Amino acid sequence: MQKKLPVILALICTLCFTTGLSAQDATQETTDKTVQKQNRKQKKGDAKKKTRLAKRAIKGIESIELTEDQQKQLAGLIDENFETLLSMQSKIDGLIGKDERKTMNAAVKKARGEGVKWPEAMNIAYEEIGLSDEDQKSVTALNTERNKLMDKIKKAVTDTFSDDQKKALAALKGKGKGKGKGKGKGKGKKDKKADADTTSVSVSLPGMT
Repeated sequence: MQKKLPVILALICTLCFTTGLSAQDATQETTDKTVQKQNRKQKKGDAKKKTRLAKRAIKGIESIELTEDQQKQLAGLIDENFETLLSMQSKIDGLIGKDERKTMNAAVKKARGEGVKWPEAMNIAYEEIGLSDEDQKSVTALNTERNKLMDKIKKAVTDTFSDDQKKALAALKGKGKGKGKGKGKGKGKKDKKADADTTSVSVSLPGMT
C-alpha cells in the first residue's frame, strides 16, 4: 500500500491539474463569448450611427439618387471622420442631457409653430433648460464646426455628380430660393421644410446596414 501511495497522489495531482485547466478553459471561453457579443453590439451600434450621419450629410439633396460609387465614397468619408463627429456629439451631450434635449425639441417645435425664426427659437429652448451663456456658445461652436465638416463631406460627393445629377441639384436649389417669397399662407414654408428631420429617408450604404 505504501508503494502505491505515491502513484495515487500523482494521479490525484494530475486530476486536480486537469480539472483546474478545464475550469480555466471554460471561464476563458465564457469571457471570449462575452467580448465577441459586446463587439458585435458595438459594431451594430456604430453602423446605425454612421447611417444617421450619412443621412445628415446629404440632407437637402436626398432625393437625388447616388450611384454605387458615390454611396461607397460617402460611406468612406463618414467612416474617415466618424471619431471626430462622435467626439463633437459627445461634447454636446455633455452639455445637454437626454431629458434636456427632449425639452429643447419641444420648445423649438412650439416656437417654430408660432412663427419664431430659427435662431430665436434656439435661444428660447436654451432658456427653457437653463443653459448658461458660456455653454450656449460652446454648443453653438460645436454645431458650427460639425456643420462645416458635414458640408465638406456633401461637397466631396456633389463634386462627382454627373450632368443629370447636377441639373437635379440646380433644380433643388432653385426650388429652395423660390419658396417663402409669397405672402400669406406661403410665407415661412421654406424654414419649416428646411428644419424637417430626414431620418426617414432610405439610404443604403456599403458597410453601414
